[in-house]
Amino acid sequence: MNCKVIAVTGGIACGKSTVARFLSELDCDILDTDDLSHDLQGPRGEAVEAIAERFGPDAIALDGAVNRRVLGRLVFSDPAARVALEEIMHPLIWAEVEKWISTRADGTRNVVLIPLLFEAGFDRKFPWEATVAVVSSKEAQLSRLANRGIVGAEAEARIAAQMPCEEKSQRATFSIVNNGSMELLKAETRKVFDMVFRIRNGE
Repeated sequence: MNCKVIAVTGGIACGKSTVARFLSELDCDILDTDDLSHDLQGPRGEAVEAIAERFGPDAIALDGAVNRRVLGRLVFSDPAARVALEEIMHPLIWAEVEKWISTRADGTRNVVLIPLLFEAGFDRKFPWEATVAVVSSKEAQLSRLANRGIVGAEAEARIAAQMPCEEKSQRATFSIVNNGSMELLKAETRKVFDMVFRIRNGE
C-alpha cells in the first residue's frame, strides 16, 4: 500500500459529509467509514451477530439490521458499552479500509473519511499523506444535531464521546472550520486541498 491517501476526520455534526461532497467535485476518490459501519451493521452485516450477543436482541431491528437508534442511546450513555462496540467495529472497519487502499492507483486523489481517526488510533495505522480535521463550534454542532432530532443530554453526550474539536484540529495536518455558510465551507475545503495537492506536486 504505497499510494498516497488523505484522511479526513472531525467532530459530530461538523460537516464531514458535506466536505466529502465538495471533494468529489475535485476528482477525489472517497471512502466514508460511516458507510462501512452502516453496511457492517445492516441486514446480514458482519457485525450484527457480535452486537446482538453483546447488547441483546433489542439492539437488532426486525429486518435483521442493527437498530442504530437504540444502540446509540446505549453506547452514548455508557462509556463501557461504547468501548465494547468499538472493540467490535474498529477491526472490521479497518480491514475494509485496508482493502480499499490496496485498490488505489498511484497518483490518484484518495480520501478516507474517518470520524474517530485519532480516538481509534487509525492515524497510526497508515502513513497518511495528510490528515484534515473538519471542526465547528459547539454551538454549531448542537444546532445541527437539533435539526436531526438529537437534543439536550443526548446531544451533549454524543459531542462529549468524541475528542474535542480543538484537539482534533491541533493533531491534524490541516483544519477546515465550518461555522458559516456552505459557500464558505466549499471555499475553505478547496483552499486546504489545493494546498495538499500543491505540496504533493512539490510546488
